[in-house]
Amino acid sequence: MPHLVSATAVTDCRLISLPVGRALETFHTSAEAASFLAQQQMIDAIRISSLLMEARTLVAEQRFFRFLLQLAVATNSVRSADSRVSVRVPLSEAEIADLIGMNRSAFSRLKRVLIRNGYLLQRDKNVYSFSRHLAAADIST
Repeated sequence: MPHLVSATAVTDCRLISLPVGRALETFHTSAEAASFLAQQQMIDAIRISSLLMEARTLVAEQRFFRFLLQLAVATNSVRSADSRVSVRVPLSEAEIADLIGMNRSAFSRLKRVLIRNGYLLQRDKNVYSFSRHLAAADIST
């Protein structure tokens, strides 16, 4: 039975689809491909575990700013000399809220408070600007 998958790319990339039989054949006949897949799965497991542990200890503001900073780094939007970071987020508010462990309405309230207090600028619907140090700061709104 096929599984539907959705993905949002944060960098330019090319996505290909392999039939299951072809993918399994590749992993069975290529030690390099099987090793690469195992390594990627291990990296993903460590990353997810780390994010879960972090999510338990960080306040919502920190989770949001760390998410923005990680996205900015992944998309090469961070320049070492700049203290202010701007990043385009290709996700809806509901998707962002889900990623940082909040419901959409709580995230909307958080965002309004951060904007009102000057911690966050929203240039258009999907472009946010913030000071880099906020990803580590405790700013409890």
